[in-house]
Amino acid sequence: MNIIIKFYYYCFYRLTNAYKVLDETDPELASMAIVTLCQSLNILSFIAIPFIMSDSQYSKGLVVVVITSNFIINWFFILTKKKYIQLKDYWKNENTKNKKLKLYLIWVYILFSFVVYSISLYTMLK
Repeated sequence: MNIIIKFYYYCFYRLTNAYKVLDETDPELASMAIVTLCQSLNILSFIAIPFIMSDSQYSKGLVVVVITSNFIINWFFILTKKKYIQLKDYWKNENTKNKKLKLYLIWVYILFSFVVYSISLYTMLK
């Protein structure tokens, strides 16, 4: 499995576990929404680079297209295939020490996604 895809699957898996503890009604959907948002922010930050260099801005429509298409792709690859059950089996014997470190990395990734997007958006709109 590709390391980037594995990372997103792991984020989805751990966030779903966290939402299950909180007794959410649809933890898989909530987790997928967070993963999709972070992925979309990363893509939009990357797309912003040429716009920043040319001193222009991308449209709100592009933002909608990126988020919507990313949501549909994640819906297909995560929710329609009951991915959580497969991932639960895949990581059932995970080392507790590594589990805690990986959880910190997930939170850093989520925070980093928002910070980098905020910086790119601020720079583009300036």
